[in-house]
Amino acid sequence: MFFYGTLKKGHYNHTRFSEDGIGKFLGEDRVTGYSLVQPDGLPYPFAVPDVNGTIKGELYEVEDKLYNFLHRMELGAGYTSKHVTTTKDSVDAIMYVSEQNSFEGLPRFDFFPIS
Repeated sequence: MFFYGTLKKGHYNHTRFSEDGIGKFLGEDRVTGYSLVQPDGLPYPFAVPDVNGTIKGELYEVEDKLYNFLHRMELGAGYTSKHVTTTKDSVDAIMYVSEQNSFEGLPRFDFFPIS
């Protein structure tokens, strides 16, 4: 799985489900065709389609039980799962994306830092 927000190391959801984190860390990588936006008042970003965009994130191998939980959580938060291929290592991964049109006009960025 490719994570770009609160499931990355150092963010509050990374160890929310297990003290050891969300799975086996495979490394950092990038995905093209998407950018991040963060609506005012929300503590997490959304990935949105953007032909000129790139997102920097982390790759993880996640056990099935946790994957199923994360999948339900992300769908419930308004995301859609997408199969993506990373740029550096050409890894096929799942990433969660928002397809809401209400994000037009928000600043776009490529990395969600630890705050």
